[in-house]
Amino acid sequence: MSGKLLTRFFLLALFAVGLTAESQTVHLKPGVNEIVVKINNKSALSFSSAYLDTRHASLPEEITISANSQRLDVAANTLSNNGLILQVNVDDGLEPGIYEIPLVLRDEANHSWSFTLTAELASQKPASYELGQNYPNPFNATTQIKYALAARDKQNTRLIIYDLLGRHIRTLVDKEQAGGAYQVSWDGKDDYGQDVASGVYFYQLRFKDQILHKKMLLLR
Repeated sequence: MSGKLLTRFFLLALFAVGLTAESQTVHLKPGVNEIVVKINNKSALSFSSAYLDTRHASLPEEITISANSQRLDVAANTLSNNGLILQVNVDDGLEPGIYEIPLVLRDEANHSWSFTLTAELASQKPASYELGQNYPNPFNATTQIKYALAARDKQNTRLIIYDLLGRHIRTLVDKEQAGGAYQVSWDGKDDYGQDVASGVYFYQLRFKDQILHKKMLLLR
């Protein structure tokens, strides 16, 4: 499972004996999403050593969920001070959409309460073309350039460095790329590996019919 993003959500799950808990909605991102579920026990029944049990039948294979070994005691008509931690791991390849995560709360007396988390995975691809300002700027040795391509089919992408006179200095990117976020570095050299002089340079992004450009300052 790729992706290292850790996202934490705090949920308030409502339970009552004989009733199904209200559905909760969370927004997921690729990577590890940590969900803290607090229990609001509105029943006359106290429960101890309660834990989250997970059921995987309705989940796509790109989603895996696990609960830690933490257990919780909640008295009758009491809101838990702490919460139970649930980890939802989302692979990068999962399509955006709405997914249902079925869960069960169990206690040591084998009481159980079923509820469902509704998880929404939004598209991580940008909706527009973007060319970021290089960083650092001014720079001496190397600088980073970030850009984003709208979610479309693969198209040839070119990122080129020019000097103030419009002369071609360096081609940083010249290949097919799909929509997404990218980053490339420039080491202040031309296409022949020679250091270029201090001064102002322009970098231009071309993707299909889009042309974006910005300037940067190299100081030797």
